[in-house]
Amino acid sequence: MKKCIVFCAFIGLSLSAAAQVTVVDSGDCGASGNNLTWVLTSDSVLTICGSGDMKNYSLRGAAWYSYGNIIKTIIIGDSITSIGFFAFYNCRCLETVMIGNSVTSTGEWAFFVCSSLTAITIPNNVTNIGYGAFAGCSNLTSITIPNSVTSIGGLAFYECCSLISITIPDSITSIEGDVFSGCSSLTSITIPNNVRSIGDYAFYNCRSLTSIMCKAGIPPVLGWDVFYDVPDSIPIYVSCQSIDDYRNDAEWSYFSNFVTLPPDTTYYSETVCQGSTYSDEYFTAVFSGTHYFSITCDSVVCLTLTEKNTPTVSNLAVSKVENGFVITWQGSAYSYKLYREDDLRNILTFVNGTNYIDNDVTADVRYCYKVKAIEDGCESDYSNEVCETYHDVGIVETHCNASLQVYPNPVHNELRVTSYEGGEMQIYDVVGKVVTNFQFSTFNSQLNIDVSHLAKGVYFLKVDGKMVRFVKE
Repeated sequence: MKKCIVFCAFIGLSLSAAAQVTVVDSGDCGASGNNLTWVLTSDSVLTICGSGDMKNYSLRGAAWYSYGNIIKTIIIGDSITSIGFFAFYNCRCLETVMIGNSVTSTGEWAFFVCSSLTAITIPNNVTNIGYGAFAGCSNLTSITIPNSVTSIGGLAFYECCSLISITIPDSITSIEGDVFSGCSSLTSITIPNNVRSIGDYAFYNCRSLTSIMCKAGIPPVLGWDVFYDVPDSIPIYVSCQSIDDYRNDAEWSYFSNFVTLPPDTTYYSETVCQGSTYSDEYFTAVFSGTHYFSITCDSVVCLTLTEKNTPTVSNLAVSKVENGFVITWQGSAYSYKLYREDDLRNILTFVNGTNYIDNDVTADVRYCYKVKAIEDGCESDYSNEVCETYHDVGIVETHCNASLQVYPNPVHNELRVTSYEGGEMQIYDVVGKVVTNFQFSTFNSQLNIDVSHLAKGVYFLKVDGKMVRFVKE
C-alpha cells in the first residue's frame, strides 16, 4: 500500500513542480484500510487511488470532510470499485467529478448536498446508485445514467431542482419512492418498458413536467401521490397497443391526455438489379426507393432499395473456322454466360471476355448461340440468337502433333515451327480471316516465323491440312 501512497503523492508533487501546487493533506480511505489513499492538493483537487472498495462513512465522517468548502474537483481512480456512503457529503464547492471505469456502485448519500455540481456521467460498469446519492445537488442540470444500472435508490435525486430531463435506463424494473421528488425544473421523463412499479412520491412536486413517455406495455403499479402537483393535462405517451389499459387504469386515470407513441422504426437497405423487383418477409415485388411496412401499430420497418446497373450485351456473331465456330459479341461486363442450343445441352460455358471458340462440334449439326452478360450479381437479357450448321472440311486442330508443333506458345515476336516439310502455310484470326499467307518449298526441321506485326489475340496456323492454335501476346 506504500506504493499507492507514493503514487498519489507523486500526482500532487509533480504538479507542484510545474505550477506551485502543494499537498494540503492525505491519508487512507479504503474499506480494508490502506487499499485506497487520498491526496488533496492546493489546486482544490481531491485524488483517490488504489484498488477495491472505498470506506463507508457516517454523516460528516469522511476523512476530507473538513475540506468540503475548498474541494472543486474529485478524481476517482480506475481500479476503485465503489464510492462509500456519505463520501463527498457537503462538498458544496464541488464542480467536477471524474469516476473511474471500475466503479460498480455509488453509496448512499455519496454526493449529498454537492450544490455546485452541474453535470455528472455515471460509468458503464455501475449497477447501483445508492439511496440519496445525489440528493440536494441543487445545480445539477444533466446526468447520464448507463443501461448497466439496475437499481436506483429512493431519494437518489431528491430536490435536484435544476434537473431538466432524465432518461431512466431500460435495465430498471422499479422506480423507488421519492427518487425524483422535488425536481421542480424537470420538463420530461422517459419511463422504460421494463418498469413494473413506481414508488410513493417518486415524481412529487415535479410541477414543470410537460410530457411523460411511458414505454411500459402494462401500466406500472403506482404508489402514493407519485405525480402529486404534476399537471393532469400533459400528454402521456404510451404504446398504441396499451393506450386503453392506461385510460382504464384507476391509478393512471389521474391523467386525461393519453397519446400514442410514435412507432419504433427499423431501418435496412438492399440493392436490386435495374428493372427487377425485390421481395422479402415484409415486402413483395417493390422497385427502387424508400418503402414502409407496418408490422404492428407501434412497429414499422423501412426499406431503402437502390438499383444496380444491369449489364448489356449485343451484336453476337458466329464465324466458321475449319475446326468449329468462333463466337463474338459486344459488352463491358466482367463475365458472360454462353448458351448453345442443340440436341445435347443448353449452357455451353462461362466466359471472361467477349469471344469463345467452340471446337466441340459435330458435322451437319445445327447450333444456335446466345449470351447473357453477368456483373455484380445482375444478368442482362439474352443477346440476339445466331444459328449455324457445322460442315466438316477434314481439318483438325492439333496441339501436340509429331509432324507439326509450334513454340513458344504464347509467343511475342518469333514463332518456331518444327518438322516442317514444305508447302503452303496460312495464319487465320479467330473469325477465320487469313492474315498471313506464305509458302516454303524445302524441308526444314525448324522454321522461324515473324509474328511481331500481329495484334494480341488467338490465331490458327494451318499447314498442309493440319491446324494448330497459338496465342500472340
